[in-house]
Amino acid sequence: MIDKVVLHFQSGRLLKGYLLSDLDEKTWRFEFKELEADDPLTVKTEELKAVFYVRDFRGKPSYKEQKRYGISEKIGKRVYIKFLDGETMLGYLLGELPWERGFYLNGNKGGKSGFFIVPVDRQSNNIKIFVSAKAVKDLTVL
Repeated sequence: MIDKVVLHFQSGRLLKGYLLSDLDEKTWRFEFKELEADDPLTVKTEELKAVFYVRDFRGKPSYKEQKRYGISEKIGKRVYIKFLDGETMLGYLLGELPWERGFYLNGNKGGKSGFFIVPVDRQSNNIKIFVSAKAVKDLTVL
């Protein structure tokens, strides 16, 4: 099955389409086919803010997304992310962070370019989100 995704670039640009390859942690690149385009693109994860894996490209414009953690749900570590552009996001961390533990977000643990989170609202249009480490200003594990 090909994943439906919306790419959010650090520049503010958005692209909707399909992932043709997995995110490669060694090259920090992946293949992507934009909607209505003929040729695939190679995208560098360092240019991205996040990759949103979505149920539907149109989303649910009238849906009000929940912005708090459920009481009994335990998917992974609870995280609060602040991006360089000021946007914030809550989610459950899948796996490990790409940084060494410490006061500042620096170092590069195992050459990873980012991390995956699951949104707190399981009914939202987003299934999971790949967050590019280069776009994060601050991250708190709650």
